[in-house]
Amino acid sequence: MLPYQRADFEGLFRAMDGLPVIIRLIDPPLHEFLPSSGDLTKRLIDLKVEEARGGKVAAQIAEVEALLTRVASMHEANPMLGTRGVRLGITLPDLTRMQVRAIFEAACAVTREGVVVHPEVMIPLVSHVNELKVQRELLEAEPGW
Repeated sequence: MLPYQRADFEGLFRAMDGLPVIIRLIDPPLHEFLPSSGDLTKRLIDLKVEEARGGKVAAQIAEVEALLTRVASMHEANPMLGTRGVRLGITLPDLTRMQVRAIFEAACAVTREGVVVHPEVMIPLVSHVNELKVQRELLEAEPGW
């Protein structure tokens, strides 16, 4: 995702040359990025049928079972109110690190081209000061900040 994010930010910075650019960190509902448990279950059944017929698919079965377990662990009754915004960044700190790296690598790249860049990072859906504190420490620890 890093190269795609960096390219997007470079385009934004070029278009906004000299103007502030507020970048809201990613906060999508996780279910939009996970395979559906129904699809995984169907795949698992198909693999087990294949295995029963003598197919050598044990590794694939284990992989699908592990993915199904992971998807089930991330299930939310209401994904629009669940792990979003700052909570997503706290739960998946590598996502925040990747975005921050992309923002500042893009800023450096277009600055070398002569573009004036003023990036501002928005940490979304903060409901408590400690959430902001955790994310700020993560952001400031990333090289290039």
